[in-house]
Parts: sequence; C-alpha cells; structure tokens
Amino acid sequence: MKLALVTGGTRGIGLAVARRLAADGMAVTVTYAHDAAEAAAAVALAQADGLALSAVRCDAASAADWQALRQPGGALDGQDVAVLVHAAGFARDKLAMTMPMVDFDEVLGVHLRGGFLAAQAVMKGMIAARQGRILFVCSPTAR
Repeated sequence: MKLALVTGGTRGIGLAVARRLAADGMAVTVTYAHDAAEAAAAVALAQADGLALSAVRCDAASAADWQALRQPGGALDGQDVAVLVHAAGFARDKLAMTMPMVDFDEVLGVHLRGGFLAAQAVMKGMIAARQGRILFVCSPTAR
C-alpha cells in the first residue's frame, strides 16, 4: 500500500484530501501542529469508515519536527512517501500596513517554509523510487 502524507490534514481541505486518498486505497498519515484531540477525532472517524488514516504531530514550519519524523523510530522512519499534499495553513487577517512582522513571519513559516520542509523530507525517497507526487494547496480561509 502506498503512503500519502497530508500536512494540515485533520480538518478542512487537508482532511477532505486525506480521506479521498485513503478511500482510493492509500495509507495516509496526516500532520497537525497543535490540537491532538482534533487529530484523534479525525482519525477515529476515518478509521470507523474503514479508511487507513493516522496522525502525527508536526509543526510544518519546524525543521526539527520534520527531522524527527525521519529519525529512527519516527513516524516516517523507513517509509517512502508516494504522495505529499501540503495543505497546512492559517490566516492572520489584518491590513498589511498594520500587520506585525511576527504575524507575517508565522504565516510564511507555515505556508512557504512548511511546504519546502515537507517536500525536502519526502523527496529523497521519491527520487530513489523514480516516482512521486507533490501538491501544494493554499486556502487558509476555506472551511
């Protein structure tokens, strides 16, 4: 069974994509940054529907979290990801002229840096397999 990794996959578009990939026969691991209870609920509902879905905590913007997933004993240790969907994201809806730089940096950290780190974490296996798919999704206001 091929493995898909969906960042931000415990709600919204990420969860919908994760459930569809699982329904299409893939084992799917979703990441979440903060809400373990929400992740557990999403996994439980998917598994009740017969879907192969699991969740792991990983802040998309954290290089250390991505490294931990690939470490021996980490959630992705020894597994090659066939499909990556970077759907993690959020919004800080403020006027650009009044937005604090820390808010801007946090948004870019998840959307841009997070996508880069996610791709970096799975690319080696995709290149070795000579196949793989990477999709970046950005819609922080979608529900």
